[in-house]
Amino acid sequence: MKLLVTDFDNTLYTTERDFQKNIKKITEFRKQGNLFVIATGRSYRGMIDVVEEYRIPFDYLVLNQGAVILDHNLKLIQKTVLEPKLIRNILAKLKDNDNVMEAIVFGLWDYRLTTLDNQDISKLMFRIKSLEAAHEIKKQLYKESSDIKVYVTINRFFNVEIIAKEIHKGQAIKLIAERENINKEDIHVIGDASNDYEMIEMFNGSCMTNAEEEIMRIAKRQYHQVHELIADII
Repeated sequence: MKLLVTDFDNTLYTTERDFQKNIKKITEFRKQGNLFVIATGRSYRGMIDVVEEYRIPFDYLVLNQGAVILDHNLKLIQKTVLEPKLIRNILAKLKDNDNVMEAIVFGLWDYRLTTLDNQDISKLMFRIKSLEAAHEIKKQLYKESSDIKVYVTINRFFNVEIIAKEIHKGQAIKLIAERENINKEDIHVIGDASNDYEMIEMFNGSCMTNAEEEIMRIAKRQYHQVHELIADII
């Protein structure tokens, strides 16, 4: 049995045409008795609508950069949350930062939470005005706390994403592999950005041809599309 893990934005989904090709190839991959996992920074709400619309077959979803793991029945397998005091301190420190456009609080199942009371918070995300400012905020956060992991990500915005220190996509994949009794050499992963670094480094890592430079340095292979990787491993 093989395990394939892909990032979503700019990896599994690049263009509509290739997305459909990827889904078709994933279906073939799973029919051969293999497992497929999406590992993304998206929340449950940000991912499940896409999964249902396109009928993406999957065995596990790794969400919020690894803080939430769901099985194919959407049963919660693992959650890792941020301490409320830590969350409040970070929000207070960045409240008056002129480079911060918006603060978004992620729960286990949704995002843009309006209260921290009685909530499990798995991730904080800040929309930042520039890439340079995002990296400066990342440095500042690491100086002030040793209990967090911080990623700078880019989609339509420059983002600073904060999760618990011990959490990343690679850790989530390790848990799934142990749960399914899959050997390390049978795990294949692909991504494009810094939040994919750990899983690409830990496992049989590939990257997209337009990946960030630090990801290209550690990836064993490069692909234009996920379906090309699947063709190589089935």
